[in-house]
Amino acid sequence: MSVRAIGDMERGISRGPQRRTVQALAEALRLDDEQRAELAEAAKAGRPRPSGPGGGAVGEPGGAVAAV
Repeated sequence: MSVRAIGDMERGISRGPQRRTVQALAEALRLDDEQRAELAEAAKAGRPRPSGPGGGAVGEPGGAVAAV
């Protein structure tokens, strides 16, 4: 996790941190299991998801396939 990633989250530039970033942050903050779950849900809520068939992001289940 970089200083820039944290700053981007604080400023609202990055609204959907990656799962491993959230896990690293929870570990660094020494959150208990309940707090980790709350943080993970808050991070998930901040990550906009396209809706509809095939509406996932590239590389996600139901998402588009990246052209090579």
